[in-house]
This record gives sequence, C-alpha cells and structure tokens, in this order.
Amino acid sequence: MPTLWAMTVSFQSINPGDQLPIVIKWETVESIRRFNARVPADNHEDLGRGLDEDSAAEPTLDESVLLAYVKELLAKAFPSESITSPASRLDLELTAPVKPEDTISLSGKVVSKREDGAGGLVECEIVIENHRQETIGMAAAVVVLAP
Repeated sequence: MPTLWAMTVSFQSINPGDQLPIVIKWETVESIRRFNARVPADNHEDLGRGLDEDSAAEPTLDESVLLAYVKELLAKAFPSESITSPASRLDLELTAPVKPEDTISLSGKVVSKREDGAGGLVECEIVIENHRQETIGMAAAVVVLAP
C-alpha cells in the first residue's frame, strides 16, 4: 500500500490500507523534563512527572506531548487545514508511559473513507510503540479532506 504524503494527497487517491508516514522520537530525562515543563501543572494526570529537577522519581512523558507527536505524523500525511478543521477528530489512549531512553515510533494506516456534509472523511488508526516493540498507545483520527 502507498504511503500518504501531505503535498500530494487527495481524497480520491486515498484507499483503506494506505500507510501514514512514520515518526520516531528518542526521549531522555532532559527532553522529558523540558517538554513536561511546558505543560501547565493542572494538566498533569498524576504526580511524579519529573518536573522537579531534584526529583528522584523517573519522569514520564506527558500525554499532551504524545498527542503533539500524533499531530506531527498526521501533518506529514495530510494538509494542515485538514487536521485543524472543526470536523476533524483525534483521540489518544495510552497504555504505558514513555520513560527516559525510550525510542518510540508512531505509525498508522487509513482504515476507511467516506463522504458526508463536511467533505471527505478519512479515518486513520495510529499505533505508538517503544523500542521493545510494546504498544504503549493507540490513536484514532478522522481527517476532513475536500472530496
């Protein structure tokens, strides 16, 4: 199946099974603390996220950063106005934390497409895995494209 590319994608050219580009990230203690420091404190789901430089607890990456990574993957596959359309949707479910020294990969595929009043809707499934090939999260996206 072809890999989608934002510069050339069109609703007509997309088929179920088409692949999304792959995004790979490597996280360190420093990168996790830097990203988490940008997230408002009331957005953190639990304590021990590693915001305190002196914290002995191993920091984990905030869910909002992983959501940004999923959006980065979608931006490689679809025009930005399609992703930010009010009719587009993105849901993320994490099953395990991202820890320092984890290398994570995000990959996905088109699962369906259909036309409706908002335009062409493309449904995608995204898998987030760590370097141990453990699935640590799943995302579902609906992206609006002009038919």
